Amino acid sequence: AERAARVLHALNKIAGVTQQRIAEALGVAYPTVNRWARGKALPRPKAVAKLEALLQRETAGPAPAMGRVRAVVARLHALY
Repeated sequence: AERAARVLHALNKIAGVTQQRIAEALGVAYPTVNRWARGKALPRPKAVAKLEALLQRETAGPAPAMGRVRAVVARLHALY
């Protein structure tokens, strides 16, 4: 669960995506994302795939942070 929290924090830091935006994009409640961010729960594999897609959408284009984005995506996959 702590790894998921680190991934969510990285998503916020790199792409500036809020927990509320993540919840809306994934179709889950804000408290669910908040539990993930606090390390109290793990996102399900389907949510991990949606997180990956959101991360790629939010950081699309030529950005110097793409290496960090790839690292975050790798961490998402490593959760499962």
